[in-house]
Amino acid sequence: MRQILKSLKTLLLGLGIVALATVPVSAQTNPPIADLYRGADQVGQYVAADDTDVPFLLLYFGTGQSGKAEVAATAINLISGVVGAEVADTTVECPISGAAGGILAIDNAACDTVGELADIVNGTVGSKWRMIPLDSLRSDTIFATDKKILTAASAQAKTVDGLNVFWDTSTRLFSQRAFTSYRSAKFYLDSNFNLKPNPFKGERVAVFSIDAVATFTGAAGGIRVTEVLYAANPQSNKYTETVRGLANRPMGATTVYANIAFNGHGIVGGRDRKLLFIYSAATTFGTVGASSSALQYGYQPQ
Repeated sequence: MRQILKSLKTLLLGLGIVALATVPVSAQTNPPIADLYRGADQVGQYVAADDTDVPFLLLYFGTGQSGKAEVAATAINLISGVVGAEVADTTVECPISGAAGGILAIDNAACDTVGELADIVNGTVGSKWRMIPLDSLRSDTIFATDKKILTAASAQAKTVDGLNVFWDTSTRLFSQRAFTSYRSAKFYLDSNFNLKPNPFKGERVAVFSIDAVATFTGAAGGIRVTEVLYAANPQSNKYTETVRGLANRPMGATTVYANIAFNGHGIVGGRDRKLLFIYSAATTFGTVGASSSALQYGYQPQ
């Protein structure tokens, strides 16, 4: 009898039945959350004040000791050269109209979206500047009555991290943040300062919850989670985006608090994608406030 049982066990092991039977069905289909997100970065965003979202970074990599950018009401003025004696940069302008004078006229129809401006700054032959999109989409307008970037005094952009340019959320009436730990220009550029094809390669993001306080309005107000597939060409230094919505929680005009929560393993974006959350208000961000829980984790690309 013992020999029969031993032979039966050997047969079952060969078929994998015994090994499978020792693993609970739930564990076969749903790995523990601690294992699934092991080594992940916490990328939940906390918005506590107006004008803290960063639509893009500016970086200067020319031979000058200094490269600075000033954000004025209708233009971004770029200067470079010796520290304390910088002059108008001569490697880029927008729109392109002749000898480059370092003026990015964001009030011009050819330069008033994130994508248009980035293509000029990054794609102009000889440009010594890079513009990296962050808390934004290519299609986002950066100059309009209700869609503006925040004016700022001239500041240094010759750094590995780049210079933050901020949304003016008090006029833009919605906040937008990328769920990523890659909030420095160095993650998006190679050693020759060309755009990497996809800095999010090998990464995924899981979002678990978002809480927001503001005065929401109609179907346009509320909380959204958007997924972006970013693809850049290192030769032209231009990029494209494929965008789709993952979640939406519209709110009524009298609502001042909104929450969106995802159970279990959260809502997980596609492979190699960037995720953003957007929440919009009615007339003011005077009671601005948002917090979220999200993880960015690596996977093994095929």
